[in-house]
Amino acid sequence: MDDRLTFIAELHPQHGGELSVLLEMTRRCAMAGADLMKVQLYDEAFLGPDWAYLVLSREELETFAGTCQDLGVDWSASIFTRDRIAWCEDLGMTSYKIASRTVTEDPALCEEILALGKPTYVSLGAWEQDGPPFPDATNVTYLHCVSRYPTLPSDLTPRHFDFSGHVDGFSDHTLGTAAMEKALAHGATVLEKHVTFDQGGVRPTERAHACSITPDQLSDWLPGARELARLVRTVGA
Repeated sequence: MDDRLTFIAELHPQHGGELSVLLEMTRRCAMAGADLMKVQLYDEAFLGPDWAYLVLSREELETFAGTCQDLGVDWSASIFTRDRIAWCEDLGMTSYKIASRTVTEDPALCEEILALGKPTYVSLGAWEQDGPPFPDATNVTYLHCVSRYPTLPSDLTPRHFDFSGHVDGFSDHTLGTAAMEKALAHGATVLEKHVTFDQGGVRPTERAHACSITPDQLSDWLPGARELARLVRTVGA
């Protein structure tokens, strides 16, 4: 029986556009035991000039990927503009992430990513239908999600903790770790959460700081989370 829990550390945009901060976050999350380091890739036109400082260049992405390789951890990226796919393929990225907004705003981009045949994580924060958005794709892991920063307890419903169907994971934007623990108790095998060095660093272009986990908190929390995942897989949700 596979009792593996996959934890995705979302590093973007809490690095504040500083490559040195991104690399230190990567190192600290690797030490804490995260499985997959994730960034977001888009051009300056996608979100507008206020977000331009957060855009990763091709060279910065290569440095990030090299750091992950040196640390022995995998890396991934949410793709928002098509030309970034070639960057990821050139650098040997082995899995992709499709953000909630992309599922509904750019399904053609989603299909292009899925056609690569690589494991792809898809958040469902903007998907309101009962079935999966890509029913014919066999390389998808779906994650329940609420696209609000922070997500309030009142935003969550029993549906967000139902892992009996096509959804296997939970992308968490709540404060703290209780929602992730509830997801694990109900059978989630993949968790994603933003990571920050400063939970008080919220600004209009970086809204996820407050609902992020710090590397030290992750280091303390993740071993117990893996034990809970093993228990649930052994005795049932």
